[in-house]
Amino acid sequence: IRRIHLMARAKTIAVMSASGGVGKTLVATNLALSQMQQEGGRVLLVDGGYPMPGEVAALLGLDRAKVLAEMIPILGRLTPEVFASYLVTARSGVAVLPLLNDVLQAPLVTPPVLDQFFGHAHEAFDHIVIDLPTGSNALTAPLLERADYVVLVFDATPAGVTRAGYALTFLRSLQFPSASVLLCLNKVTEGTDAVEQARRVLNTRIAVALPDDPEIVLQAAS
Repeated sequence: IRRIHLMARAKTIAVMSASGGVGKTLVATNLALSQMQQEGGRVLLVDGGYPMPGEVAALLGLDRAKVLAEMIPILGRLTPEVFASYLVTARSGVAVLPLLNDVLQAPLVTPPVLDQFFGHAHEAFDHIVIDLPTGSNALTAPLLERADYVVLVFDATPAGVTRAGYALTFLRSLQFPSASVLLCLNKVTEGTDAVEQARRVLNTRIAVALPDDPEIVLQAAS
């Protein structure tokens, strides 16, 4: 995770995956913590779960966090400082903002709302990490438009590598700069050539390979 942080010292980093269960949210959470520890300043972790709520708040031990959908009626009247004061902060010092906490709130969170939100967030925070929803939906492209870097998380299974290829094609279709996409191969079994195999299939360098050891990642998030 620290290596990703060193390679992507940017204002906004989006973490995405093309399939579930590959550790995307754990990587996003640890990346936000790394930004806090290595760079300092104020860090915001956005849970981009949509249209179904994500699990960032629970992973950080928060019972409840203020969500963007609840702030929409007053968002336009807030200053960046007041906006930041509404957010829940984890024990680590990372501020957390889910887009929603109920599926019924999904229609409220629109690209114009994201414009207002990011206008405040970029002034109030030094670093922003977005845990994008798995796959793509109506908000994926608007969220990616705000990102300086994308970390693409995938696992070493044949299906995982194939779907990572789909995600790369999707990013190219949005004209996202390939130099700003970092590939993170997760759940790598020690002693295998999974990294080299993935590199050959995707024809792209693997920036980071993480071991198949959930305890290490969970300890880092706690």
